[in-house]
Amino acid sequence: MARPSKSAEILESEGKSHRTKAEIEQRKAAEAAVLTGIKMSESPEVKVDPVAHAEFRRVKKILTAAGKFDALYEAVINDYCLAKSDIARYQALRAEVEQQEDLKPVDKLDALLSCDRMIEKLKKKRFDIEKENGMTIASSARAIPKKVTREANPLLEILSNG
Repeated sequence: MARPSKSAEILESEGKSHRTKAEIEQRKAAEAAVLTGIKMSESPEVKVDPVAHAEFRRVKKILTAAGKFDALYEAVINDYCLAKSDIARYQALRAEVEQQEDLKPVDKLDALLSCDRMIEKLKKKRFDIEKENGMTIASSARAIPKKVTREANPLLEILSNG
């Protein structure tokens, strides 16, 4: 499986690359062109849903700090927040089903399994969004340079050149 390409910022911080300066400059321009410069807005569905709204506010802080709070990601982040709300709703429904004593055991089990399936489906949807948008440890770690650049020791340079 191919690794994702590194950003121009990462390539510069590593200090080693087979790319020319022109190629790196071209990559910088392309990366800047990807972001619109327009701030992301919360969809009306997310605004009226307390759980989704709270999640949007949480994600907004994170994306703003990462410099990715851009309208380009608006639709997927709104979906991400709505999925969080749907998970909470299915978890509450599951808790209600567990408390019901008048259901047959088979019907209760079917209802619980149905809720569990929906919760897992929504969690997978959220995880897929997280992976795609660099919101997981692994996806964000891919953006970290593998080698740390070290400054040359001036004393060692003098001794080796002398």
